[in-house]
Amino acid sequence: ITEESISFIRNNRDQPFFLWVSYSAPHTPLQAPVEYVEKYSEIGDPVKRVYRAMIDNLDDNMGRLIKYIDRSGQAENTLIFFISDNGGAEYTLTTDNGRYEGGKNTEFEGGVKVPFIMRWTGTIPAGMRYDPMVSSLDIFPTSAQAAHAGTMPGRAIDGENLVPYVTGSIDNPPHEYLFWKRGNSKVVRSNEWKLLINDYSGDTLLYNLRENKYEDPDLSASRPGVTKELNKAYRQWSATHAPPAWPSVIYYFAEKDGKRYYFEQ
Repeated sequence: ITEESISFIRNNRDQPFFLWVSYSAPHTPLQAPVEYVEKYSEIGDPVKRVYRAMIDNLDDNMGRLIKYIDRSGQAENTLIFFISDNGGAEYTLTTDNGRYEGGKNTEFEGGVKVPFIMRWTGTIPAGMRYDPMVSSLDIFPTSAQAAHAGTMPGRAIDGENLVPYVTGSIDNPPHEYLFWKRGNSKVVRSNEWKLLINDYSGDTLLYNLRENKYEDPDLSASRPGVTKELNKAYRQWSATHAPPAWPSVIYYFAEKDGKRYYFEQ
């Protein structure tokens, strides 16, 4: 994948290009070059040893790709995103989300909170951390604006151009709310609060993530006004979208405080 990516950049370096690099690691099937696996011989668990080797291999290949961009003189003209598609899949026994609840296939923070790194030499300050919530949906409008590509007139675009926010040109957060909807699982999140609703199980969970990012305690009973406000925002958002064209096919549960909470995919 790295070689193909470098070849693509080499062949298109004299014109604008967009490159989506979807590394297959770390992910199942758990496979890594033997020399990387041997570096972690002190790890007794063979699953975690191979998974660590996969991450190490990924790091090296990302480094090769970025070094090529730098050596080719394209660093100041290339906006790079590095992002994971979901939180750690603890059910594969490869990873541990620590104190974050849930994981892949859930809308708890362990499932939706992922690394999101941007690099644009000379435009985005190096080493800074941007705290307000952002989304992978922001990648499209950010890329389109950076490339002066424009978007289709009259077409609603999910996401925001993040560059003016991370460079300090705009002080307000890019999002008032983020939303998730999968079957009966519905979630709305602000920069402070997060509401999870499951129409199948009847669960309603409300968390203040500013006070406790690990989703504890559930405040739905004590803060009904916040629950009502977030629920209204969700309904307004949902009304602007067509119903899904396909059904949920998997029901997944995560245990929290001795209870099972169900999610759909």
